Amino acid sequence: MDFDKEFKKKREEEKLVKERRANSSKERLKEIASKKVKTTMIGALSAIEKKMGFLWENDSEQAVEFRQLYESIREEILTIGNNQMRNLSEELNQYTVEWQRYRMNLPVIKRNSEGKNG
Repeated sequence: MDFDKEFKKKREEEKLVKERRANSSKERLKEIASKKVKTTMIGALSAIEKKMGFLWENDSEQAVEFRQLYESIREEILTIGNNQMRNLSEELNQYTVEWQRYRMNLPVIKRNSEGKNG
């Protein structure tokens, strides 16, 4: 009977490890995806500033209007991006994710008693 208890205990431990690994994999994917969405948003804002920033560099009335327009566009881009990050996170919650890690299968070569393959 002790063998049955130990066997069940071992299976339960393996199941817990597998669940923890799956949760860890999913959280890792969420974090990586979130960083990529943030990088896309910041990259878009940076491109706008780089190409059009000269429009609001001075203190003219028109420059102030351009700056306000840019701030409005910036807020909209960030809001949409943040909403998409939340949507992506919720979508990933519907999946079972397993990180394949870095694996390498090494061949096992059987040798005879003389040390030769065979």
